[in-house]
Amino acid sequence: MRFSRPISPDELFSAKIGIALGSGAARGISHIGVLQALNQLGITPFCIAGTSAGAIMGSMYVAGRFEAYADRLERWTRKDTLNILDPVLPRSGLIEGNKFIEFHRQYLNMFRFEECDIPMAMIMTDARTGQEVVARTGSICKALRGTISVPGFITPAQYNGRIFLDGALVNPLPVDVCRNMGADLVIGVDANSRFIKSKMQGKNKTRPQASFLSQQNFIASWAARLEGHDLFPAPFFRKLVQRRNTNGSPDMSLFEIVSNTIDIMENALKETRLAKDPPEILLRPDTRQISFLDIHLAREAIKAGKTSVQEMMEHLEKHPPTPSPARK
Repeated sequence: MRFSRPISPDELFSAKIGIALGSGAARGISHIGVLQALNQLGITPFCIAGTSAGAIMGSMYVAGRFEAYADRLERWTRKDTLNILDPVLPRSGLIEGNKFIEFHRQYLNMFRFEECDIPMAMIMTDARTGQEVVARTGSICKALRGTISVPGFITPAQYNGRIFLDGALVNPLPVDVCRNMGADLVIGVDANSRFIKSKMQGKNKTRPQASFLSQQNFIASWAARLEGHDLFPAPFFRKLVQRRNTNGSPDMSLFEIVSNTIDIMENALKETRLAKDPPEILLRPDTRQISFLDIHLAREAIKAGKTSVQEMMEHLEKHPPTPSPARK
């Protein structure tokens, strides 16, 4: 948690608050806990801007059956994760992404940005030019499909003659977008920082088998769907994505290398942008034990989001702004 200036609890209830929800894959489910906790306090956002996972959770809040969606994720299993993925023969990505979007579509009450009572923005990246694209009008589902297109994992989204990739490639935590939408106090939610720091320090060992097992299940399911394909036989695929070292212990898979590379790159970009334009409040839920596909740990992620808001309020109450001296 970080504050860029002194803030009083009263300001949270009077200011035009923008919520910037960052990337993080399954770690981004912690955004649900943040939004739920703010709602319980009676704090309604003036606007929301989301990138990747943040766009998903934000859209469920402003345009969907938010509590029903949260409840479904809290009952999620590894099998649910496998069922929501639609593997394709690798070309521009490993997953088509259509089943993922269809799952979320069923929880939407509104399908266009213009219908939402709370203004919402989603960040995408133009794959050809690298340009940041901020979607605020048109189809919510099409924008979602663009902002979740993690390079190498989910195939790029194509519409209106353009190709879109994950918005986190250019703006992992869209604080500036909230400001452009009219917010005068921005709460940024960074679900990635503690996970990245933990990996760099080699401390992500409390649950050593969780992410590896989920990747193994994912790989096995994928291989089964490709069984018998002449162009890309399943046994070859298994060996390609999951090598083992000479000691027989799990080596880094292709999946881990891609996801780790993206995490590191996005974190560096995010820190640079935060140094230039920090939110008034930066929340960092403790999601260090949740990996890319650990949607089945949604309950823990949501709890981490709620805890970060509780810690924010405790800090504000213990450290009220110092009144400015009266002018004579």
